[in-house]
Amino acid sequence: MFIENVEQLSTDSFQTRDIYNELLAIESELDRSLAVNQVRARAKMLGQTKVFDQNYKAAMKEFARFQKQELANSNIFSGDFRTDFSLLDTAEQLRCGNWVADDEGVRIQTSENLQIACPHPIYISRILKNAETGKYKVELTYKVRGRKQTIYTNREIIATPSKILKLADDGIQVTSLNAPLLVKYLSDLESLNPDLIGESVSTSKLGWIDGINADGEKVKQFLPHQSSVVFDSELNFKSLFDSIKCQGDETIWYKCVKQIRAKRQPEFLINLAASFASVLVEPVGTLPFIVSLWGGTGIGKSVILKVCASVWADPSEGKYISDPKATYTAMEMRMNVLNHLPMMLDDMAQIKNQYDDDFSQLIYTWCSGKGRERSNKELGLNKLTSWRNCTITNGERSLVDESTQGGAINRVIDIEASGEALFDGKSGGKTVKIVEKNFGWAGDAFILRVSDSGFEYITQVFNEFYEKIKTAAEKQEVEKEEKQVVPMALILTADYLSEKWLFNDGVLIDIDNALSYLRNKGDVSEDSRAYEYLLNEIAVNDFKFKEFEDEESKKVENWGFWKDEKTVVINGKIFDDIVKRGGFQPKAFLSWCKRKNLIECDKKGNPKNVICRKGNCFRAVILNATYDTDTEEESNIAGLYDMELPFK
Repeated sequence: MFIENVEQLSTDSFQTRDIYNELLAIESELDRSLAVNQVRARAKMLGQTKVFDQNYKAAMKEFARFQKQELANSNIFSGDFRTDFSLLDTAEQLRCGNWVADDEGVRIQTSENLQIACPHPIYISRILKNAETGKYKVELTYKVRGRKQTIYTNREIIATPSKILKLADDGIQVTSLNAPLLVKYLSDLESLNPDLIGESVSTSKLGWIDGINADGEKVKQFLPHQSSVVFDSELNFKSLFDSIKCQGDETIWYKCVKQIRAKRQPEFLINLAASFASVLVEPVGTLPFIVSLWGGTGIGKSVILKVCASVWADPSEGKYISDPKATYTAMEMRMNVLNHLPMMLDDMAQIKNQYDDDFSQLIYTWCSGKGRERSNKELGLNKLTSWRNCTITNGERSLVDESTQGGAINRVIDIEASGEALFDGKSGGKTVKIVEKNFGWAGDAFILRVSDSGFEYITQVFNEFYEKIKTAAEKQEVEKEEKQVVPMALILTADYLSEKWLFNDGVLIDIDNALSYLRNKGDVSEDSRAYEYLLNEIAVNDFKFKEFEDEESKKVENWGFWKDEKTVVINGKIFDDIVKRGGFQPKAFLSWCKRKNLIECDKKGNPKNVICRKGNCFRAVILNATYDTDTEEESNIAGLYDMELPFK
């Protein structure tokens, strides 16, 4: 009433409560400010400016106290208000206390003004408890630019104003100004809706996990193909996770792969079977292993890898296949996420200099099935990374050589390409185009059949192939390394099952051919290889064991001398340097030489004797240089086959 007739205000008008109540009743801050300015201008004309300012200030304080009291009496946890999001059905709307939450955003009326927590719809749609760590995450659902989006984030992110700002990168409109309000809103939302916001089990690993079927029974399920468990590392490994899916036409993929299989090239068949075998490592209970394909350029190694990757995922650049140049930690984290799915690395030659051509430690890590222990900021230990799968690699050179440690060699199925190109430029390019547009179908179907058949059946088939390999080796009168027999039996199992369930083309890996890729027992003996490496070094540097009379020749470094035709004397330090250079351990090697009576020890049993020659005395190794390492591992093969299989 007063505001509509400002020009009629008198000096007495500024001494009444009504005019101030009328001003404070204006909801719009802009309209209220304009009205105050008009009234104050009238007060100035009447010489009542000071009176008006004092009374208006007092009225605002009184109004603020009244609002606070009203807010306290309303009880924010009463659940009187509910969200009004179009993203949710009526029955799904959440209690939100005194917050107004609708398609216009989230806001609250305080004693001072209307404060906005978020200018668009956002709410907690699910609580996630990680099965490996036991820690909680939340699933946030929000709508920005007309699109519904969902992300998973750690609880500490939405509980801290400074950390919740990270969500801005995901499109959530949060700033330093509204961050505290958004934190409070989300906290209230969770507190008020324990019955409406459900809790689910989540995992940060793909592959076989414990799940619940439709009948409520505990079963093994495979993420992401069939499990209802939530994968909560989607943001960190989005490109990888998004690549694992079915796309295109499965008929086109099968037709293409069957045409390649029809050529019966063992290097392709073994790599393809290894891709399927990766998901059988866990059901059978074996250790991780590596399949390494190597050979010259232009034979189609990268094409083969893409076909193998297309069993499960998108083989396009930067999708499923990993770059070996990634850091050790990045590679470890990727292995942890893949878990039971195969790790695929294209062109290991890119990092040969990084590892000085010796991949022993990398091989041990991949095949150990676990990463390094790491401490956290609370000086505790982080959850250990782990995996049980197959790693498939390729390169122009073998992943293992004479300097690779024996234990590492045993863990690699090393396949040298036959030299005959499986693809030419035209057929290779055509194959790549097909598998980059059509992929994921075979893996999805294979997992379904494994689940239906059960782990016991898979183990039974594995044991049959394990015995077939042993029998084939016995017929050839050879004994193969156990750590190589097991993964090859798993590969043959996957080859048999994939042909039976998926391809139905009669193309199977020949067992005798598969046997040729396995090393004989003793071939990879660490000490035997060290002995051969040492003899090779002695032969190459034979001139360093001779005596010369001329002054120029005397400048040649002397390593020792030949005692007789069969025995060489090597300076002790030179001996240690040579053995270490080959990647072997001098002390352990000397102990083996001593057991084999290959060295002459002193009276105290010391493997290094004191030798005095031409006035110089030094410690030296006196070595028998005629030992045949091929006869080292003579064993009772017949007795080996009487042993009980370790996987029955």
